[in-house]
Amino acid sequence: RLKGRPPTDVLVGEGRSGREVQVLYTEPGAKGLYFFVNNRLDRIVR
Repeated sequence: RLKGRPPTDVLVGEGRSGREVQVLYTEPGAKGLYFFVNNRLDRIVR
C-alpha cells in the first residue's frame, strides 16, 4: 500500500509478460499511475 491511502482504481490483467496490475491514484494536486508486472513495480506515470 502506497501513501497509506486506498487507490482510486485498480486494473488487473493478463499481459504478455505475465500478470499486470495498474493502480491509479488521484489526489488533490497529484495523480499517479503505477504499473506492476508480476508483483514488481515496473514504471510510474505521473
